[in-house]
Amino acid sequence: MVIELVWHAVLRVLILGTVLFSLTGYWPAGAARGQTAEPVAASAEALLIEQRFREGMAALEAGDTETAIRRFTSILAGDPRLHRVRLELARAFFVAEDWADARREFFAVLSADVPRTVKDNIIVFLRLIDLRRGWSWTLDAGVRGGPESGRNYKSDTVMLNFFGQKLPFEIERPDTPDYGGFINGGLEYRRPLLELESLGGPSLSGIARVDGEANVYDDSDFNELIYGGSLAAQFSWPRTSLSLGPDIAWRRIGDEERERRWGVSTSVEHRLPEGLALLGRLGWQRVDDNLAPIRDGDLFSGRFGISRSLGGRSSITAIVGVGYFEARVPTESYRSGSLQLRGRTELGFGLAPTLTLTASRTQYREQGALFFNRRNDRQFGANLEVEKRDLFIGPFSPFVSVGYIRNKSNIEIYDYDETLYRFGLRKIF
Repeated sequence: MVIELVWHAVLRVLILGTVLFSLTGYWPAGAARGQTAEPVAASAEALLIEQRFREGMAALEAGDTETAIRRFTSILAGDPRLHRVRLELARAFFVAEDWADARREFFAVLSADVPRTVKDNIIVFLRLIDLRRGWSWTLDAGVRGGPESGRNYKSDTVMLNFFGQKLPFEIERPDTPDYGGFINGGLEYRRPLLELESLGGPSLSGIARVDGEANVYDDSDFNELIYGGSLAAQFSWPRTSLSLGPDIAWRRIGDEERERRWGVSTSVEHRLPEGLALLGRLGWQRVDDNLAPIRDGDLFSGRFGISRSLGGRSSITAIVGVGYFEARVPTESYRSGSLQLRGRTELGFGLAPTLTLTASRTQYREQGALFFNRRNDRQFGANLEVEKRDLFIGPFSPFVSVGYIRNKSNIEIYDYDETLYRFGLRKIF
């Protein structure tokens, strides 16, 4: 009990601190950034930064993107406010075909105090990322908590409706592993198909992608494998991209295939030179639940959001989601709504925290046959992930993530709180 209280207190302090850093950019003066009142020391530091910057530029011009990324990242670890360095880091990621990191760094610079011509050039780079050709891949691997190992249910007993009488029934929950390993990643291929810009139209690209996630534990009955793929046609204008295509995914637990999903989705992004992006996504999926066929059905979903870069080194994103699930059996049908707030910043020392806050509500359409109430869940969550961006282990950098979920349900066996954690390595270049 004491350990749990301490854990929650530490998590709340970390989350509060990251919110303040994300919104204000404040970091204690002095040693935190290596600042000093001595002009000689400051001058020596400036010369060292200049030397590293020149080394990074020379490496970039020579096509040695790995060295360039290391040099620019080490400079930003000391002072994340150096927008010119971040711009060159974005360009190094771009040349290295690390599209996700290039997009993030370019987007951050849009909110910096840089000339309008620079911002216009960044918009061009962002469009070139949409029009890229060839392969790209992502990979994370490490250690995580076991399935539901950090979950505490309010009750294991539920009152069932047995011909109008209350009949207590106790749920026997399985003993799950305390921890395990994980690996997840994706492989994507893009190819430009058609260029209509000269005629006033968009450019068309084809995208093929496969994704996978594996969670492995000492008890193989709990091993989880999620894998799938998607195809998409992407239309790109100077500031807007729109994609449409089918997708399919499978989920296996132990030796059994538990679920299959297939459907189609469309997404859109509109970018502005002021560091603002508007986001949207609509989708439909057919869900086949092999464990409980009564939960087979159609899932309709939509997500709409706005993202804003701040101060040349931070960003904040707000996303509203809605969903409706039409199940084979009406008691399994539900509608849902959600809100997600995500902030990312760089604090110095190469530390890049990302804080995600979530809130959602799920209402089932009808009362279950054995329950007295129609199920109604409200869930609140917080997750803090910190990357050490200037520490490289080959092409990887370390990260750690901690989270907390509180699910409030009017049916006690679904009411719980849960702590989550994972740490490992993430591919950077």
